[in-house]
Amino acid sequence: MQAASSSPVQYRPPRVDIYTVLLAIALVAVIIGCVFLYLEVADYGSPPYPEGGVVLNNPAMPVVSPALGGTWFPPPFEVTG
Repeated sequence: MQAASSSPVQYRPPRVDIYTVLLAIALVAVIIGCVFLYLEVADYGSPPYPEGGVVLNNPAMPVVSPALGGTWFPPPFEVTG
C-alpha cells in the first residue's frame, strides 16, 4: 500500500479578519480596565474600606434613593422665608 500523497500537505496561514480585530480590541479594553481597577484600589485601598466609607463633600450632588428603585433625585433643601 502506498501513502495517500507523497508531497507534504500545504496549508495557507490564517488571514486577519474582522473577528481577529474585535478580539484585539477586546484584549486592549480588558487591559485598560485592569489598569483602572489597579488605580482605584491604589487610591481607596482594598476591601474592607475604612470606617465611614466614601464621603461626598458636594451637597448639590444627586443622591440615590433605594426607596424609589434607585432613581436619582436632588437632595432636600431648606426653604427660608
